[in-house]
Amino acid sequence: MTDFRYDIYHYDNYKINHSIQELYRDVFRFDMKDEFHWRFLENPKGKAMAVVVTLEHELIGHSAAMPIELIIRGNKVDAVISMGTMIHSGYTGHKIGSTMLQALHQYLYGSKYSLFLGFPNDNSFSMFTNKLGWVHVKDYNFIRFLDNGLKPVNCYELTDVSSLALNLEPVSTDISLNRDPEYLTWRYKDKRYEIYKSIEDKYFVITKFQEKYDIVYWSANVKEDDVRDFAQFLYSTGKGSIVSTWNSIPFSDRDTEAGQRRYHFCIKKLKEDLTDDVLNDKEWMWLMGDSELF
Repeated sequence: MTDFRYDIYHYDNYKINHSIQELYRDVFRFDMKDEFHWRFLENPKGKAMAVVVTLEHELIGHSAAMPIELIIRGNKVDAVISMGTMIHSGYTGHKIGSTMLQALHQYLYGSKYSLFLGFPNDNSFSMFTNKLGWVHVKDYNFIRFLDNGLKPVNCYELTDVSSLALNLEPVSTDISLNRDPEYLTWRYKDKRYEIYKSIEDKYFVITKFQEKYDIVYWSANVKEDDVRDFAQFLYSTGKGSIVSTWNSIPFSDRDTEAGQRRYHFCIKKLKEDLTDDVLNDKEWMWLMGDSELF
């Protein structure tokens, strides 16, 4: 039997941190060197915690839990979100993924964290729900706004992250991520994000990859028609041919196309005294930017 070693890890060893970056590049074909400290160590809610798997001192697996803060019916609740789960391609089929997450569950039980949240893809969805006992709450899909050629109703101007962070509207849902000024400043300070506001002080955050714009965040005072109008503004710039976001609000079919890829929002309760209504799909609204890193 292969002798894998599973250890709780707190990102306090340069050599291991470098090995995690190499594994990330090998698995996801993405160099995260410039983002590593920001993702795992600089989060204002606390640095990430992980399980790392080694075989004869070689790092072959990694799975992290990033601290976040939720607002549940007016109360602040500490939670974590799953991120960066990866296994060396030469060691698939050894149940490493499920064992890493079980180890994280055991470590987090009895801690200050009440919920473990995640967005498994289609390949890992059954592992989360059938083997690990996570509850599937709802799915999120990409939707694409079609360029209808209409001129946007509102005017939009570029602004900065400090303006975004200081102009918060109260969130109306019973359960939400606490997107406070400190969190928003950390989350969207990177140069790959552009922040726009309308003349009505409605805020949008976008990121662009090749010819595709993703609307990853909008302020709480934004409604469906506002997102649609902002999408037409992005088309009107002529800088991108696709504008997409998650179906975080129930967009109508008008001038939209639904993507096939699904993100399965799942929850593992870490404290049994939480009532089951935290698992109600109607209580939650995640934006794409809340989860795209994880």
